[in-house]
Amino acid sequence: VLCCNCSRSTDSLSDNADGTHYARAAEADVRCADVASRKHQIVNISRIGNYTFYDYPALKSINFGSVKEVGSYAFEYCSSLERVFLSEFWAKYVTIEKYAFYGCSSLRQVAFPENTTIQDYAFSGCSQLDEIYITSYIDYVYGTPISPSTNGFYGVTATVYMSINRSYLKDYGDFGGNLTWKEATYGPCGADAFWTYDSNTSTITITGTGSIAYYSSGSVHPWYGLRSN
Repeated sequence: VLCCNCSRSTDSLSDNADGTHYARAAEADVRCADVASRKHQIVNISRIGNYTFYDYPALKSINFGSVKEVGSYAFEYCSSLERVFLSEFWAKYVTIEKYAFYGCSSLRQVAFPENTTIQDYAFSGCSQLDEIYITSYIDYVYGTPISPSTNGFYGVTATVYMSINRSYLKDYGDFGGNLTWKEATYGPCGADAFWTYDSNTSTITITGTGSIAYYSSGSVHPWYGLRSN
């Protein structure tokens, strides 16, 4: 059975009441939330295995839901993939393995929590990547700070937006790329939700659709550093 327009072979396919399509594969559920825009959500699985979506030219956007490990070469050469949102904020660790997004030539924005390990060349060849968001504080009960490899962003020129008062993260280096580190006053906080801080009015505005990401405590969301403002 083919999963909507992405040509993903699955065990079954059914229609939901809201008009979306739902496909259950042997080890994962793939929810095609928006067929027209080719947005997909992976649910009820903690790891995407090696080569799972290797060379899928129609795939545009992925919300990883409960995923905390993205295997080697899992999305290599997904030439239409534009946005990646990894939202496993409560995991003890999050890992993006080697070459996971290698050669995703349309990828412009990635977002992942602070307790993420990025292995060699995970985002190498992503020539359009210019926005990297570290989307939450870590809770030290749950993990350790971001740990990219030496060459995780090899050849990438991008801006990394980190949470307020986390400037020490920039001391970790460029990881093979040309990275500029800035404190974030806006960014993603869900698959299709975004937050913005206006310093003139001391206001945080959240816009978009769907749900805000789940946070493991009251001190890990990306605007936590602004609470005294």
